[in-house]
Amino acid sequence: LEERTRLLRNLMKVPMTSYKRFRQEVIACGIKEEDVNQCLKWMNNAGIIVWFRSCPSLVFLEPQWVCDLISSFNDIKKYVTQGMVDRQEFLQIWDTDKYPEKYHEYIIFLLERFELLMRLEGKTKIFFPELLEEEATPSQSTLNMMWSPGYEMEVPEFRRVWNFHFIPPSMFARFIGKLMYTMSWELQNYWKNGAILSKPDTQDTCFFKIEPNDRALQITVRGESAASELLSIIEMVNTTADQLHLNTQTFIPCTHCLLLEEGKKPYLFPYSDFETAESENKAYVFCQGEVAVKLRALLPYGTLYPEDIEEEEEEEDDDSLDLDDFDDF
Repeated sequence: LEERTRLLRNLMKVPMTSYKRFRQEVIACGIKEEDVNQCLKWMNNAGIIVWFRSCPSLVFLEPQWVCDLISSFNDIKKYVTQGMVDRQEFLQIWDTDKYPEKYHEYIIFLLERFELLMRLEGKTKIFFPELLEEEATPSQSTLNMMWSPGYEMEVPEFRRVWNFHFIPPSMFARFIGKLMYTMSWELQNYWKNGAILSKPDTQDTCFFKIEPNDRALQITVRGESAASELLSIIEMVNTTADQLHLNTQTFIPCTHCLLLEEGKKPYLFPYSDFETAESENKAYVFCQGEVAVKLRALLPYGTLYPEDIEEEEEEEDDDSLDLDDFDDF
């Protein structure tokens, strides 16, 4: 089988084939069908091939080729603008003799499985979360000029706080990327652990901030469409957290505390308070058991589970490439 693998490699332009094709080669060597996966795991551990659990549809016949591909990530940096690289730039980044253009989509698929990039539906560019350029972290006074820290009563405003048991290094940039390139927000300022975004043709603005010591994500949305925009962001954050298998707790900052003393950390209502209020048909919750705060000041549309927003079914990433048809003969 090892010899057959070398032979197959010599016949191919790139050392990459589909699981379906390589499975046929394994069976042709006398391996039972039910033992194929175990055989591939052994070959992977022995360094004969590379077969990733995160990308089981592709088999790589030359481990060094994969190592060189991953190391080319550093060459991408000079082509990045706001974390984005045009697909045509890969003709300059990757040696076309080693990585022919016709296989770029398969390579991009592989890098996406490693969570090094994000393919964006309907766009000709690729987003690299780790390469999103940061600006200098603003001072508190500068930040206060960029974003008023108090609670704005003149325009609708809604907030959310997520507590995480663990925050992956690339998670924040991944959130910002999805806001920019799948939800049409524009980046106004971006620094380590913080960002301010705006929605084109509206007055809606969004403040994103990570508190590393608290392992918390804070989001504030202001503007006439703040309610619907926050609900969309909540869906995005929760979906991303689920995809990364992150445990989270969601809280809602108390508007009474925000009005009472600017700059002071507000009381955070646990979600269970709102579930209890809804089950008891109450229009308010109590801040630390004392002050009644109306639900409509805390929740978009004043309901816990608004019927206005329909959940969209998540599409599988694999649909964009038919890996079973991958062949290089």
